[in-house]
Amino acid sequence: MKIGFNLVTKSDTLWARVLHSKYGWKDHLPESINRSHCSHLWRALAKIWPMLRDNLIWSIGDSATVRCWKDPWVPGMGSLISKIPFSSNLDLDCRVRILLTPDGGWNLDLFRIWLPEEVICKIISIPPPLPESNPDRVIWARSSSGAFSIRSAYWALKEPSWNPSNKQWKTIWKYLGPQRVIVFLWLAVQQRLLTNSERVRMGISQSMSCALCGCAFEDLSFALRDCPSAKDVWMRILPEELKQRNTGYAASGGIARDHEGNWIMGFTRFLGVCSPFEAEVWGILDGILILLNKGYRRIRLPNDNLEVIQTLTNLNLEDSGIPILRRTQRIMKAEGVWKIMHIPRNQNSVADHLAKVSLQWKSSLQVFNDPPKDVTDLLQKDKANRWPM
Repeated sequence: MKIGFNLVTKSDTLWARVLHSKYGWKDHLPESINRSHCSHLWRALAKIWPMLRDNLIWSIGDSATVRCWKDPWVPGMGSLISKIPFSSNLDLDCRVRILLTPDGGWNLDLFRIWLPEEVICKIISIPPPLPESNPDRVIWARSSSGAFSIRSAYWALKEPSWNPSNKQWKTIWKYLGPQRVIVFLWLAVQQRLLTNSERVRMGISQSMSCALCGCAFEDLSFALRDCPSAKDVWMRILPEELKQRNTGYAASGGIARDHEGNWIMGFTRFLGVCSPFEAEVWGILDGILILLNKGYRRIRLPNDNLEVIQTLTNLNLEDSGIPILRRTQRIMKAEGVWKIMHIPRNQNSVADHLAKVSLQWKSSLQVFNDPPKDVTDLLQKDKANRWPM
């Protein structure tokens, strides 16, 4: 499998060029690489190619290569054409950069014409492409760094064959409810519910699409969790605190202070769906760009996430699979003098509060020249705990 990954990601090497030429490999991620007359190596690659391809994703750089609708570039979404609920006269070969606004941001209004909101929330968290960025490249989707590892490949291979643990079975059979509910739960765990994709597999239907929302593929997880109608049911029955904890949404917030701890400006950004790690990096990048725009060149960057600090200071991130990391480190190296430092979370309460507020507002980047009223006490608390630095 690692050979297959290198065949895609190191296509400029001599051995990869030879194989590409010999077997007529033209597309970056072809649907199939089966050939009637081939070597044992190529036959083995063709056998594992579908699984390998499903775990590859494009990392956006200059967006000159990635096709918006055909290529997988939004984490966990596959090709976006599968998410469009109705047929349309789309240019399926158009590049991602076509769907940008004149100022370089994502044209979310255009995306919303075709895509559901769950996809939009993931696009929001991806940094828009820049012409001066490195070229788009394929990365391994099962690691945060984008690098292939034998461990993650093993999990990808074995995951479909895992059996539910005994604890799950005990939970089902101890359920004090109607027998039909117990049977339903058992069928769900066994992957035996008759979804439309299962009906097609059994030859009793011709359409795998969801009858409620029109999504092209209705499997078990989609029917019970991912379909907008299913999500609406869950949001009606879950306790409020559980809704807040499991939305999957992320936001960043930050504050700039002078050497005495006084407010200079603050900012918030709703990020849609992304990891807490990426949200922290987004906060640093936004802070840097805002301060550069205001003319500041010698800056300290206190942050309460040690992993982010170590990543930005200790590694060369040009080969990272996370675009926001590459962009942040590139700017830190090229512009100004930055000293990034770790502080305890209880000394960063204003930034944490601004991020939480942004989850409610769900707005793009907002900059505050004056402190909001609800952070005044937190501002003084942070100032008392940290300054002078």
